[in-house]
Amino acid sequence: GYMTKGMPGENALAQDALLMVLRSVGVKNSDLEGDCTLKVPSVRSISPYAVCAVNYADKKGLALQRDMTLPVERIKIAEWITLLKPDLPKRADDAVDFDSFIDIKSLGNDARFVAYMYSNGIMVGRVSADGKTRYFDPHATLTRAALAVILGQLGEK
Repeated sequence: GYMTKGMPGENALAQDALLMVLRSVGVKNSDLEGDCTLKVPSVRSISPYAVCAVNYADKKGLALQRDMTLPVERIKIAEWITLLKPDLPKRADDAVDFDSFIDIKSLGNDARFVAYMYSNGIMVGRVSADGKTRYFDPHATLTRAALAVILGQLGEK
């Protein structure tokens, strides 16, 4: 009940991803209704159906894209879930070896979102064809199908 309409292979737009994440963490549709006048000056582009969700997310302290009609990056999903569900039980192997991910060190403070997702088994990286290099791909966009897998993992927690 948390997916919006669209094709699985399409990029997940930030506005749709936000709605899906909010629903998957238990936000009720009734919390996303009412006065849907955009109250977030940093957001410039958004479809009318997602305005209330953007207002709700802003009140919860989530950083939002300036253009919510563009695809969402993996790091943004990790951030939103971390901030909305800070009390997930961690896996036993919760240590993240950042040296094994070649693209995590450059994230600075945002690396904590990757660590949280990884330690809770919600998001993982990928391995190069030769098996020697691990990537998290924090700035890669997500398809709707990939987001569904992540939210499915979240739902199992």
